[in-house]
Amino acid sequence: MSNLERNFKRIDNILLEEAGTSGPNDYIIQISWILFLKYLSDLEEIRKIESELAKKKYRQLLKEEFQWKTWAVSENADSGDDLLDFVNKKLFPYLKTFKETESNARTISYKIGEIFSEIANKIQNGHNLREIIDIIDELEFKTQEELDDLSHLYEARLKLLGGAGRSGEFYTPRPLIKTIIKVINPQKDKTIYDGAAGTGGFLTEGYEFIRSNKKLSTKDLEFLKKETFFGKNKKPEPYLLGTMNMILHGIEAPNMIRTNTLTENVNDIQEKDKYDYIFANPPFGGRERKEVQQNFNIKTSETAFLFLQHFMKKLKAGGEAGVVIKNTFLSNMDNAAISLRKELLENYNLHTVLDLPAGVFSSGAGTGVKTVVLFFKKGEPTRKIWFYQLNLERNLGKTNPLSEDDLAEFVRLYPTKATGDNSWTVEMKDIDSTNFDLSVKNPNKKEENILRSPKEILKEMERLGESGKFLTQTLDYIEKGSKVKRKKMRSISEELSLVSIPVVASAGCDDVSVFAEENIENYFDIDKSFIPDRVSIEDVVLVRAVGDSMEEANIKNNDLVLVEKLHSRQAKDNERVVAIIDSKAVIKRVNFTKNAVILSPESKNKIYKPIIIKDNFNIPARVINVIDTNSEDSELKYQRIEGQ
Repeated sequence: MSNLERNFKRIDNILLEEAGTSGPNDYIIQISWILFLKYLSDLEEIRKIESELAKKKYRQLLKEEFQWKTWAVSENADSGDDLLDFVNKKLFPYLKTFKETESNARTISYKIGEIFSEIANKIQNGHNLREIIDIIDELEFKTQEELDDLSHLYEARLKLLGGAGRSGEFYTPRPLIKTIIKVINPQKDKTIYDGAAGTGGFLTEGYEFIRSNKKLSTKDLEFLKKETFFGKNKKPEPYLLGTMNMILHGIEAPNMIRTNTLTENVNDIQEKDKYDYIFANPPFGGRERKEVQQNFNIKTSETAFLFLQHFMKKLKAGGEAGVVIKNTFLSNMDNAAISLRKELLENYNLHTVLDLPAGVFSSGAGTGVKTVVLFFKKGEPTRKIWFYQLNLERNLGKTNPLSEDDLAEFVRLYPTKATGDNSWTVEMKDIDSTNFDLSVKNPNKKEENILRSPKEILKEMERLGESGKFLTQTLDYIEKGSKVKRKKMRSISEELSLVSIPVVASAGCDDVSVFAEENIENYFDIDKSFIPDRVSIEDVVLVRAVGDSMEEANIKNNDLVLVEKLHSRQAKDNERVVAIIDSKAVIKRVNFTKNAVILSPESKNKIYKPIIIKDNFNIPARVINVIDTNSEDSELKYQRIEGQ
């Protein structure tokens, strides 16, 4: 273990005992704002020396009282409550003002204001804060080697964060990012954009690729750092992490903006707003409001489809893109999916589709989701598509992640688009022009046995009655992603004692609309006996659990949790509930005290701590049961939650 790693481990141990922080998400956010201020101090020193050598006067960004050397490391620097008072009541309010006084979003001054307007110091013990500051003060940001060491360690932290579940939604495996960038081979003096930037993986890897593989003059390097990379983030946490990640890679003032990318009307995008390369992995399974959908020519509530339209419009003529998306995009038969595929094929050259196995995103919120990477170029129609299906002889997972070696054959075959056991080409003339179905069907796959498909068997079963019809329609839903009306599903399934329950997202919904119709991802059929007699079917929904903070209650990452809406009723003490805090949904055990509400995790992992809240929260539902979707034999296990 390096000295740098030991220092970060020391900080972890301090935060583990800190009452104000709970889990890896809080840890890295708190480390990041302190790291940012130390970086700013070192940057100021470098700029001051450069100005002196050029015989120019240098104007400090921060007033002397708020400079690192004054409040963080001087001999008389505060500690304990005095330090907390200074940080919370003086430093943070002062840094927030930079967003108001600086109008140019591409300056470091604006970044200071935006970052500190979105986060808060959660370290409640001033002595703990002093100890962390002292450790970070030992770090240096003055040479490229120092930045490289720090950036690699920071990336490792982000990977762990992805595994924590709660924030895995914005972490993309680096081997996949590196492969996408490597095959597209972006050139210097061009622009690169990611409108769903998350922790900045595509942007930082793009920077490293060009810096390492292209001959750069001083002018080229200046352009690379200041005019090449552009990103957007909707949420404050990934915005901070992405900005910090880019800084640690040597991009001094990242062109990262905190905004909802999808609020930009695609018809208002001008040539000056477009980019040479777009690399992105937009969120899976999100839903957008109708007013946001009005910004797009193809209306849909599916967030990923809106992002894809945005990226298509933001690409310059001749520009190239690599975009990760759920594989259902290739085969969904709803009007939006068909129209979007038609647009992509007729006005863009969709030359390559990389089909990824389940488990690539198993370290975060995308567990089990099958995805593909779309490689397309703007300015010419599609004539043929090269498909590559990544077939691995092992199951991917948190402890067995995707590696660059796994993608080596794809990289080798990409330039020639050669045909092999895992690759084939589909001519445009062979694609159905009524639905533009692009389903991944490997013609080279060897079949050991010729078996009747489940669909064929079920079609035959239809003659036996409504049960067979129900199963056939359910398989239709799974295969095509087509909508099946809930009433129809119910009427067909009554004979089987099944009931169709809506599945809603478990994070990113506000307290008013968490169970609203627009947040429904799909429907899932469960046995009626799984719902207690006293509970109305109209009041139950399924929420997908994220993370492992409730594993001792048999609620694991990616499980479907059956909850009952409480309406105006209050949850009972010691019940497991869905709570909305700061626009995020969490599943915890609730206890009510005289002055506060305590939301407790149920895990042996000490990084998860109780959340103590007094206001700005809502408890809209209580947990009834859980469906285990993680069983190795792929069969769902129904588990009744005790004590509910």
